[in-house]
This record gives sequence, C-alpha cells and structure tokens, in this order.
Amino acid sequence: MGGAFASGLRLLGMVAGAGLLIAAEPLVLSEIRVDGRAGAEAATTAGAHHGWALAVLGVALTALGSVAVLRGSRAAAASALLVAVIAAWIVVGLDRPSLDDTGLVRGPGALARASAGPAWRVEVAGAALALVGAAWASAAAAWCGPPRRRGVDRSGGRRGGRDGGAEGGAARGAARRRGVRG
Repeated sequence: MGGAFASGLRLLGMVAGAGLLIAAEPLVLSEIRVDGRAGAEAATTAGAHHGWALAVLGVALTALGSVAVLRGSRAAAASALLVAVIAAWIVVGLDRPSLDDTGLVRGPGALARASAGPAWRVEVAGAALALVGAAWASAAAAWCGPPRRRGVDRSGGRRGGRDGGAEGGAARGAARRRGVRG
C-alpha cells in the first residue's frame, strides 16, 4: 500500500475528484423542457441548486487529501473520507431527485419535464473518484501509518529509546527517582 507510485495514485484520485466537483458547479444541472423545447431561462446550475457546497467540499478535499497522502496523517485521511462521503450524499441525495421533476407550466396542456445537464455526469465522476481516493488513502494511513524517515532517532536522542533497552524505559525512570543523572 505504500510506495511513491501508490501514494501518487491516491493523491491523484482525490485531487481529480475534487477538481471535477469544483468544475461541475457552474455547469447546467437540469433544464426545464416544455413540450420538448428547452428554455434558457429554465436552466439551473449545480452551484445554484445546492449553494456551491461541492466547491467548498472540493477545496477541503484537496487540502485534506494532500496532508493525508504526503504526511501519512490518519486524521486527515479519515476527514477526507468523510468529506468525500458528504459530497457523494449531496450528488445522490440532493441533486439526483431534482433531475426528473415534472409539472404543468403556462396553463393546462403544457407539460414541463426536467432533464439532466452535463453537471450531473461531472458530479458523479468527481464524487466516485473522491470516494475511491479517500478510501484508499484512509486504508493506507491506517495500515502503514506516517512515513518513516531514515536516520532520525525518535527516542529523543537517548539510548534505549521506548523499547525498554538497558539504558531506557524503566531503568531510566528508576534512576531519575533516585536522583541519578544519565
């Protein structure tokens, strides 16, 4: 799950998904067709439909995904996954139900029907990429943890470190209590 190539794919999935979510906002989500003819005044953009929420989530997903993949942060990976799930919920739960609305307009006999615009397809692709990338990054962060640096002594410069070696751990604590400096 580690490696530079896999990390790049995880980051690419999240950033590409976030970019598609942001790009979908100014596109037409649905347009109202009356008797088969589309009217320009009856088009709704994705951003206007849900208050530009996907753009905000896309920016957050980019930042969290970068930290999750580049730093190996478990918290950022879990947060990126949560943001991706929320974005998918907006796409499926808020935008999808409004794509096939029907009703009467301009008096009796004029049947109006909403049809999906290009924003719907872009949103679905973005949410899917974001979910896959964030889930993969979350699994990798939980499995591998943060990347280790070579040559760095994580024990604070003391011998023995945290593993309870001869000069560390309990022996060092007992020496401190007796007032012996080491």
